[in-house]
Amino acid sequence: CIPTKSRSVRLLHPPPPGDMPSFLDRLGAASEEAKAAAVPMSPSLERKDERGESILDKVSEYLFDLFDANCMAEYKTLEAFEDDVMNLFDDPDAEEYDIVQYEMHREYCRIFERFCEGFLRQEGFSMDEFYEIVRKHKVKTLRSGELANEVLDVIEAVADFRVWVENMKEKARERKRIAGS
Repeated sequence: CIPTKSRSVRLLHPPPPGDMPSFLDRLGAASEEAKAAAVPMSPSLERKDERGESILDKVSEYLFDLFDANCMAEYKTLEAFEDDVMNLFDDPDAEEYDIVQYEMHREYCRIFERFCEGFLRQEGFSMDEFYEIVRKHKVKTLRSGELANEVLDVIEAVADFRVWVENMKEKARERKRIAGS
């Protein structure tokens, strides 16, 4: 758990001793903290680009392009990684998971985190600024709260081992179906 102002938050991926919490864990903690209290946001974090888009708008669009449009080089990298580890799911109906599958999911998350961190840097935001923005917007207006929730939902789905495993099992089943045709 990582400490917050009044409680601890369960980490999605507990870090090894001495490691800092991950991007995904810090966003999860920001979400929990946002539920506790609303605090005014610094105007510098409210900045918008020339089209009037906030960083939440941009991250939401980035995640859509990454996972739904499937048109980015980053998507192709994630897809290639999954293809490389597909052999770990030879039995898509297995109900147990092994440590190698867990480690490959952690690597998948690290790749995703690296892409998100790079995108934020490119947009002129630090990770800490983004955490603060997400935390504040969780309790702000209806639209920005929904946008923050949308971004967090995608990130939490990536971080959820069970979601990733089920996705990999579905891909393995599809491969077997195609190979058997």
